[in-house]
Amino acid sequence: MKQPYQSDFRSGIYVKGPSEFESPLIVQNGVAPSDAVNLQQVQTLISNSDVVTKVAAQTISALKAVAMNSSFELVYADATNTTALNFLGISITSGNTGLNVDVRLNGEIIDISWNWIPGPVYLGFNGNLTQTLVTPGYVVEIGMATGNNRIVLNKMKTILAI
Repeated sequence: MKQPYQSDFRSGIYVKGPSEFESPLIVQNGVAPSDAVNLQQVQTLISNSDVVTKVAAQTISALKAVAMNSSFELVYADATNTTALNFLGISITSGNTGLNVDVRLNGEIIDISWNWIPGPVYLGFNGNLTQTLVTPGYVVEIGMATGNNRIVLNKMKTILAI
């Protein structure tokens, strides 16, 4: 039976969309979710409608805020410059210049290395995510931390120069 998702195996990242899934599905080497055995090896669940693939204009790391430049290629978004106005989403794969990078636009991202306090998550410097406003700069609320290792993306928030 075909599953309504793609799986990818990158360290410590789990992704789910605001779809019918109540919690992140766990997939390992194409095995059904209930048969996954090692959570450290389980990597990514992607809801296709919430992910786009774009070419990187620079080396992009996973779990960074990205924007599109004038050539429609990915660069790090930064709260201190106008890339904040072009915030697209969070990279869920990494890639060198000229290679494709997957970007999560909406939905939940879980990373076991995060340690958030529930509340708003903002765009920081050079693609980093933060819970502290950058001043001076643009206020870009990219989503909400719903747990210590979970963010729900919502890029529809207002951007204000401060």
